[in-house]
Amino acid sequence: MEAAALLFMLFMLFFVFIICAAIYVVTSFFYMKVIEKGGKNGWFGFIPFYRDYILIEMGGLNWYWLLAICAPIIIGVIISVIPIVGSLGLSLFSILSRVASINVYYNLTRKFKTEDWLLIVLALFPVVGLGILGLSEKYKYDASVPVKPDGFFGDLGIIKEEVKPNVVTAPVVVEEEVKEEVKEEVKEEPKTTKKKTTKKSTKKDE
Repeated sequence: MEAAALLFMLFMLFFVFIICAAIYVVTSFFYMKVIEKGGKNGWFGFIPFYRDYILIEMGGLNWYWLLAICAPIIIGVIISVIPIVGSLGLSLFSILSRVASINVYYNLTRKFKTEDWLLIVLALFPVVGLGILGLSEKYKYDASVPVKPDGFFGDLGIIKEEVKPNVVTAPVVVEEEVKEEVKEEVKEEPKTTKKKTTKKSTKKDE
């Protein structure tokens, strides 16, 4: 009985491993197709976290949104060992990470000029949404589409952009023009002195 139970457990672990590996391969393949549309190396889609950073770049978001996606998951896994509180914390941080991911999809769908329903699919079923976005020839990536660097948080005014003050600098051309004017004045002075000396010499001759 014990040997049969052990074999059953090993079979179940192997079965779960196969399922997880299949999900990883399919998801990475969809990432690859989306990343290739952005003109980048599609094989980066098989690298966890880095592929999310590439999507953040393609979506025109600030780099710290990668931390907003990864940090909650890491913190949630660490505190999950705590009884009761740990499982609750893991769920809470997973939600925060999901919200950050949806924010990335929000900008990404605008860069691809998709319909609003695809954003809903990406929010609820990310793998399916990435598959549609990557495999459909209908959606083309356009980096010139203007977006907020903080996604819908920026559009809603929750996170405001820093406005850099315009610093007016004096043009160098003005200084060069002043120098040229001074040179012209210096050149004109010798001409006037020559005229004066000629007049004095004529008076002495008389």
